[in-house]
Amino acid sequence: MAAIIDLEDGWSQMKRQGIDRLVAILEGGLRDSGTRFTNVEFARIYTVCYNMCTQRAPYNWSEQLYLRHNSTFNEYLTEYALPALTSAHGVHILEELSTRWGRHIIMNKWMHRFFMYLDRYHVQHHALPSLREAGVAAFRNCVFVHVQPSVTSAMLEAIDRDRDGDTVDSGLLKRCTEVYVSVGQGSLSVYGDTLESPLLETSRAYYKRKSQDWLAALSAPDYLAKAEQALVSEAQRVERFLHETTESVLLAAVEQELLAAHATALLEREGSGLAEMLRNDRGVDLARLFRLFSRMESGLAPVARGFRAHLESLGGALVSARQTDVPKYPGASAAAAASAAAAEAASAGAAAARPKPSGGKSSSSSSDPAFVSALLELHDRAKHMVSSYFGGSPLFQKALRDAFESFVNREVPGK
Repeated sequence: MAAIIDLEDGWSQMKRQGIDRLVAILEGGLRDSGTRFTNVEFARIYTVCYNMCTQRAPYNWSEQLYLRHNSTFNEYLTEYALPALTSAHGVHILEELSTRWGRHIIMNKWMHRFFMYLDRYHVQHHALPSLREAGVAAFRNCVFVHVQPSVTSAMLEAIDRDRDGDTVDSGLLKRCTEVYVSVGQGSLSVYGDTLESPLLETSRAYYKRKSQDWLAALSAPDYLAKAEQALVSEAQRVERFLHETTESVLLAAVEQELLAAHATALLEREGSGLAEMLRNDRGVDLARLFRLFSRMESGLAPVARGFRAHLESLGGALVSARQTDVPKYPGASAAAAASAAAAEAASAGAAAARPKPSGGKSSSSSSDPAFVSALLELHDRAKHMVSSYFGGSPLFQKALRDAFESFVNREVPGK
């Protein structure tokens, strides 16, 4: 019959042969502990734990070993990790957090291996946190909650530096982000509450300042180019060193500050706003405007209204110019001549609505070829803008139809 192992004797063996050596390895800076315990050494430590957990009561030490496993983490983290982190500042606290979390992962792995028998039986039987879960919880409670405000501040400062074009260590920031995620143990609440929420707040403030600077110095097209690049950069920033779930909320915050807050001012900007872009057929700028404003709820509605107003202005000018031709064709109206234009446009695959003449005798398209040609040319240009600049959007197709209906049905007074 095997000799009974006393709690203190067995714990002394495990501590001396396994735990103390593991701490020495970690604090000696040797991260690869895989080569530091031979199979024979590991088996000896595991066997001590196994025997202590399989002895009959009152010598079954499973409960006591579980508690000592947890207290070992608390003591190690409080003695080594926490002081190292609290003495570091700025980017150095991020470097230290990455180092300490890396060491903690190694310690958690080996402590789990040493005490593995506990996980198989005692933990499951009593519905306790697993050994790995207990190790992560120890890091969160003994280290992370104490240094998190300083770490978050350093993270946000680094992100703003990256936005300003300074060089930052993306890998370091990514590793620190993983700590926020990992200590949540399956939940993103820690990450969301202590990193993502502050990030959204500082991002709003950052881009509010940027938008004011850009508005004061840039034309509307140049502002929109800056805004689009900022959105691309933020999406890349999330991929480089934040959690993927942050992308949608971060971009929404940036869109609010750069676009929604200044939408009207950008569209109506004198000398470079929507009307000027349409008047000068600034295709690249109009396509960018469409892309950006489509990101906002109802953002395209004012753009479509401006497009319709532009077409109505051009079409109205054509109708007004035709007044001099009315005496040549008694009884003809703008709508009558435009009917022919609309018919020809439809036969060519155009989307213009057929106008509704309000009276008078329709003339054929050949009766006023210059007017018909001008309408067709305007319609083709407008259709091209809808398909090339506005993504074929139904909203802009409707604006085109409504614009043509509004001016081709105008009566031109006879002379």
